Amino acid sequence: MTLLLSFCRSLQMLWKNRLYQGSCPRNQTFSVLYSYFHFSKKEQRYFSLTLPFLQNNKATKLLISKAISSSKSGKNKSKQESSVSPHPLFSAGTAKKKSEVLGYKKDQQHSFPFSSPVLLPTKPLNSEEWDKVKENFEQKDIFENWMMAQMVKYNSSIDIAKSLLSWIARKNNGNVGYKLLIGYLTLCVSQRQTTEVIDVYEIMKTRYRTLEPEGYTLLIRGLIHSDQWRETLILLKDIKKIMSPSKKNYGDCIKGALLHQEVNLAWNLYLEMLNHRIIPNWETFQAFFDFAKGVKNNQFEGRLLDILLYLKHNQMYPTEPFAQSIKAWFESIPEKKWKGESVTIHKSGHCSACGRMLESIHLNSEEYEFLKQRVLKDVLDGGDQYRKTTPKLLDVVSQITKQNLQVLVLGRRHMLNGSSRWQKNEMAAVQNMAYCFFADNVSEDDAFLLYATLHSGNHCRFLTRDLMRDHKACLPDDKTRHLFFRWQQGHQLVFLNYYPGKKIIFQSVLTYDTVVQTTGDSWHIPYDENMVERYSYEIPTKWLCLQQQN
Repeated sequence: MTLLLSFCRSLQMLWKNRLYQGSCPRNQTFSVLYSYFHFSKKEQRYFSLTLPFLQNNKATKLLISKAISSSKSGKNKSKQESSVSPHPLFSAGTAKKKSEVLGYKKDQQHSFPFSSPVLLPTKPLNSEEWDKVKENFEQKDIFENWMMAQMVKYNSSIDIAKSLLSWIARKNNGNVGYKLLIGYLTLCVSQRQTTEVIDVYEIMKTRYRTLEPEGYTLLIRGLIHSDQWRETLILLKDIKKIMSPSKKNYGDCIKGALLHQEVNLAWNLYLEMLNHRIIPNWETFQAFFDFAKGVKNNQFEGRLLDILLYLKHNQMYPTEPFAQSIKAWFESIPEKKWKGESVTIHKSGHCSACGRMLESIHLNSEEYEFLKQRVLKDVLDGGDQYRKTTPKLLDVVSQITKQNLQVLVLGRRHMLNGSSRWQKNEMAAVQNMAYCFFADNVSEDDAFLLYATLHSGNHCRFLTRDLMRDHKACLPDDKTRHLFFRWQQGHQLVFLNYYPGKKIIFQSVLTYDTVVQTTGDSWHIPYDENMVERYSYEIPTKWLCLQQQN
């Protein structure tokens, strides 16, 4: 048996022996490597609209007449089971808790530059009343845009906003600026005022030859609920002429198609997204499952299962609302008798509800060899290393040697010179208990760490609090990064606690893969719980278990 301890910048160790832990066979040979370190709006436009708008009397009159009629009518109106973390480093919410302990705070969004409260009108105003309101406003050059922004912020009545636009149009020969129209459109879309969205669309279509991305996004989102929803496909084509449509643009067009029973169109738009390497948002995925509830269509059922396999292959974790939609769809399939429930997974890898064993997290020989070569090439040869801190070396070496393990310590020459951190008597004791190799002081320790671990074989386990995000970032593609993360989860041990001179207790590694998986008559889907903030390198602790009843 061999144990490797690397101390170039940190305490790192690797041992190979017949070590029994958990459900592993007693005759299984594996290695462990050890390391320790301390964890210690502004609005932006894509481009400016500089084309002068074309005057359209019909559109202007439409806007003014609607504002006047609404102003008149407005005068008559009055105004979660929590789970035990299987692996503390990777469990959802761990990083958030640490940041709170360390006192970190989320960046706060920039608010509108005027923070002092200003009373907004509670009913539509006529021209004289708007003149009076502006007269009492200090910064008159921004009054119109500021007032519209406040109406959007506080979700004012559409009639009040129309009275503002009517007043502006009268003062400017029927002209209303682009930014004001966008503000009004935002209000209409948020309140599902479909008729108003169509009117603004007609105005903007005649005035502007092209829009900013925000304008296209708002129009598409507002029109999908109307009988003119096919106009969203024209807008999508217009976007393609100047830029790639966003996942929001595609998602809203897909929702519009599903709302109007155009299933094949929705699916073709979804495939188009994937062909352009645009990952759909969760609302888009959920729209397919919500639409399919109670629908008996074998072809469409197969498409939904393809979506779940897409999540599996891309290591994606649904939101809780999407997971509930998946559950509702399965349970609505006629005569299939599916039943779903929210569960946790035991450390052994067995589902707490159905008792099935989940897929192993360990790489097969081909996957391991592929990962090994990519790490050696992309991380060790070209990776950017980083610094760590160290605990006491002697305690760890002593406890491991008591298990009759042969130890190899990788360190730096300066560790032999004596210091408050590396005392000569302790280093002498380490040298008596282990084989030692001390590299030059300028050497990179992470290269030794990964090289030793990977060359020790797929059975090797390593112990570190290092999340290896820098190493993972050096890898060139999603497939390799996914394999690296699986290998990391299945081989990385951490301290549960550490007290100098006391017994060291390790947290066991995961034995099961944390992706969507199926056996045909069952599905297990990890998902993100509401109100749990998960960082990109963390995994959910909640699962949806779906079983087909006999």
